[in-house]
Amino acid sequence: MYVQVGLDMWTCIYPCDTDTNVQFTTKRLGRPQDNWTRPLMMTVPTKQARDAILEKAKNLKSADLTYRKIFLKRDMQPETLKEWKRLHDTTHTEKAKPENIGHLIKLNPKERTVTRDGMIIDRWMSPFLA
Repeated sequence: MYVQVGLDMWTCIYPCDTDTNVQFTTKRLGRPQDNWTRPLMMTVPTKQARDAILEKAKNLKSADLTYRKIFLKRDMQPETLKEWKRLHDTTHTEKAKPENIGHLIKLNPKERTVTRDGMIIDRWMSPFLA
């Protein structure tokens, strides 16, 4: 099933490409949960293939309903993933605190900050400069 979805997605990204013999693998990440879509890791053999797929990923938005909710993004460094997880955890922890009931706790991904009623309470700390 995953291979067929992968091939369908490949032809959606490259509708005019006749060479679909590019070797790639797919793997579901995370544990299955109700009402939760798990990410799919797609591995390609070369950097050029990866860059070409990411460049053409915008074609998925104009595809049929099957692929409109599929988003592709480049893999991140482990340190970067840890920092995003830290910000998400901070957001959830702050929302759970009793003193924050009635306050707006928000993670702003563009500014990379966690705010409480518009005041910054945590911000991105570059793992590469630490």
